[in-house]
This record gives sequence, structure tokens and C-alpha cells, in this order.
Amino acid sequence: MGTLGIKEAVAEGRVKQHVFLPSGRQVWTVVGRKAEHWVDPHRGYCTCPAYYFGGPAGVCYHIKCQGYANSTSNFKTIKFHDEEFGGFVAGLIDDTLAAE
Repeated sequence: MGTLGIKEAVAEGRVKQHVFLPSGRQVWTVVGRKAEHWVDPHRGYCTCPAYYFGGPAGVCYHIKCQGYANSTSNFKTIKFHDEEFGGFVAGLIDDTLAAE
């Protein structure tokens, strides 16, 4: 998907920053066509199949969306308490496995 698709995804609010308080820990997700994918911008990681099978570039559409959203400050921020972190991550893993 090209730049237009990335801009559309960001404009549609499909990039989310989940912030856990009081630690300030952040988890980024991007809603794709079939699932919501966990993106780690610091490690250049995404849970989507294209990340694994997309070739040596290792940069999928979701990572590009997160980068664009962050650079334009155009993303949804959702706040949680630190105690919810374990359940949140478990849910992301379950959703990722179910989407495959």
C-alpha cells in the first residue's frame, strides 16, 4: 500500500497509542484490514504476516502508518492503568493468533 493508503489509515484513526499509567509504558497498535497489529517502533517490529514474509526490508505497512502518525501527531491515545498491562498484552497475542 502506498503513501495515500498510509495517510488514509492515519486520517481514519487506525493508529493507536495505548499508554499505561503511572509508568508511562506505551504500546502502539494499527488496525489493518483483518486484524489489529502490535507495532514496536523502537525495534521496527510488527505482528502482521507481511513483517515476517515481506522480504529483507522488514518494514510493513503498519510500521509505516505508525511512523507517519507519530510524525504528524495524528493518532488516538488510550489510557490504561499499569495493572491492566498483562491482560492487554494477552488480549493482543490472542487476537494476533486468531487472525492467522
